[in-house]
Amino acid sequence: MFNILLKIQHFFEDLYRSAISLLRVLFRMRLLSGYSHIKAPSGSLIILANGPSLRSDLDRHRAGLSSCNTMAVNMFALSDDFSIIKPGYYIMLDIAFFKEKTLPRIMEAREKVLDKFKNSLSWDMVLLMPAEARNSHFHRQLRDAGLPLQFVFFNRTVVDGLKAVRNFMYSRGWGMPPPQNVLIGAIMSAMHIGFKKIYLIGADHSWHEEIRIKDDGTLEITDRHFYNPSGQKLTKHHGETLKQLKIHEFFHELSRTFRSHILIEEFARSKGVDIFNASSASYIDAFRKMSIEELQWDNLRTK
Repeated sequence: MFNILLKIQHFFEDLYRSAISLLRVLFRMRLLSGYSHIKAPSGSLIILANGPSLRSDLDRHRAGLSSCNTMAVNMFALSDDFSIIKPGYYIMLDIAFFKEKTLPRIMEAREKVLDKFKNSLSWDMVLLMPAEARNSHFHRQLRDAGLPLQFVFFNRTVVDGLKAVRNFMYSRGWGMPPPQNVLIGAIMSAMHIGFKKIYLIGADHSWHEEIRIKDDGTLEITDRHFYNPSGQKLTKHHGETLKQLKIHEFFHELSRTFRSHILIEEFARSKGVDIFNASSASYIDAFRKMSIEELQWDNLRTK
């Protein structure tokens, strides 16, 4: 009897989430998705997440990666590897990055990325950004710079609830699972572009190892990436409100992140897309795990 009641509870919870998602779609998104303007040149893509483990993977497999379809994320452009790998796709998702008034460290990072694009980008690249980024300072600067960039804007509206309803909305680009991390947007975008095999490297998702509560009660994290393995100590803030996070809010965001990967995997299966986690170190358990040494570079090369 208890199990039956629990199933009924979960059904109504999902029904409620579906209704809220539909309302979000109606009020927050653009009905037309920008993905229709681009098409995958082959069946496979490697997504380069920025976790610390990416450093060793790049050092060991730079030649292979530079000959494949790759998608970079966030601050990847600030590394020397940007001009070596020459990713054909690049995604930025954090809405705080596109706000005119944002945290000083984000404004500084934004200007560094702009400078790197303007001074280093010499190959054709698709830049994916949320719909809210259109006509932002970041977009205007790149649009007016005459770079070999193709801009694609997507809906980052949160869609959850009943599987059939959410997969219907995902397939039309109306939204995505809660985009707590750029990797969620990257995988969803890769599927919309048309890639059928997606490989992840550098997807450590190990932030919980790096937190501490300071003497004043503030939550602090050592933010580590492959390009700064020693990390930078940061006070955690909410991406949209810029409010400092409490520890329960931080772990809630982590929970949403890992659950989003579960929702992605279910959607990928329904579309016949295979996602492999080839990261050297990773806490993601939603996708099939494999070693980067198992990648068949001859089958992945496109350049």
